[in-house]
Amino acid sequence: MRELDLDSLETVQELRNAVRGLDIGIRVEINDEGTALDFVNEVSGGWMSIGEVAGGSAASVLGVRTLDRDTELAVFNDGRGVDVVSGSTDPVTGDPDPARDVDFTIVAKDGTEVDVDLAGAITVGDVLDAIDAAAAGAGIAPGDLTASLASEGNGLVITDLTGGGSGTTRVVGRNGSFAAEDLGIRGETEGAVLAGEDRARVAADGIFTRLIRLRDALRANDERGIVLAGEGLDSDISRVAEVRAEIGVRSRRLSTATEREEDLRILDQSLRSDIRDLDFSESAVRFSLRQQQLQAGLSSASQLVQLSLLDFLR
Repeated sequence: MRELDLDSLETVQELRNAVRGLDIGIRVEINDEGTALDFVNEVSGGWMSIGEVAGGSAASVLGVRTLDRDTELAVFNDGRGVDVVSGSTDPVTGDPDPARDVDFTIVAKDGTEVDVDLAGAITVGDVLDAIDAAAAGAGIAPGDLTASLASEGNGLVITDLTGGGSGTTRVVGRNGSFAAEDLGIRGETEGAVLAGEDRARVAADGIFTRLIRLRDALRANDERGIVLAGEGLDSDISRVAEVRAEIGVRSRRLSTATEREEDLRILDQSLRSDIRDLDFSESAVRFSLRQQQLQAGLSSASQLVQLSLLDFLR
């Protein structure tokens, strides 16, 4: 993690130079509309995350913080989003069963279980509001169990003040949903704060990035990570095949154009040689003879045109 001090910066160019000076493979650009800054990660396999430092607000003011209330869940986990169950029904009656739509449960220090249903959640703000509403619905006093953004860095934070400071706060998945894991809050803590992982990080899109993801998943024996990395590699292989086909077509066009230019070059050399090697005396004689032939032909044609039917009847 590298920190960037903006106190002495006055222009966008100075900001770009400062980021370049960190030498971490990130560049700053102005977007096409000229209305905002884009931080671009150029390192394959490396994550980029922009957060606040010591409770500041510079990243949010610049509009470049990678995780805030308006961040869409669809960008989490390298664009895979957050797995949410919804529309579940009772397997016996076939009626809607809200209990089967619970994505994860927060077990507070005092033992209270808070069931969280994220159906319809689109942004991080929706998730935070859903957790707070579920805590209130479970009978927890306002402020005793809250969800918020990390004040330093990035990630979701669950603050548990129930149980008088003793006990364990746990977040467990329910109904086969990976929402808690995808949000980075699955786990437990004996402290007052359960700090989640940042799952809205940005990575350079490409085959090397996915190969690194596959390597890490294999080392961690992460079955889901292996499957997701494999799916990404399938798309990369298809893209590579398309690029190879396009390169083949362009290579063929280039080869054809090269052959055509070579033929034209040889033809130009032949014509130039004919002109340079011309025997002017012989050419003058041939020109004179052909001119006489042309004149004789024109004379004969004019005489034939003057003939009439009476000339043949004589």
